[in-house]
Amino acid sequence: MVVSLWSVNDIATAELMKVFYQNLKRGLTTDKALREAKLQLLKGKQQTWHHPYFWASFVLVRSPIRGVRRASQRLGLFPIVALPHVGLRIHCFT
Repeated sequence: MVVSLWSVNDIATAELMKVFYQNLKRGLTTDKALREAKLQLLKGKQQTWHHPYFWASFVLVRSPIRGVRRASQRLGLFPIVALPHVGLRIHCFT
């Protein structure tokens, strides 16, 4: 899932998303597709969109539990997730 960390320009967002989905159709992974879309805005003809305000707010959000859950099920572990102020930590307990 792609989310924005702050309110952004609608026209720049539409262009970024258009390029992002084109990159996905070309077979790029989601992280590479987003990176390439950001680079296109950064290096594109629209000089205003070169500023990070227009493209840097977009990030990928994935469930960190999905990969941990699969691995923990194989090992018989139970993941416990803590969200402290500094960041996400995942602990597995047997």
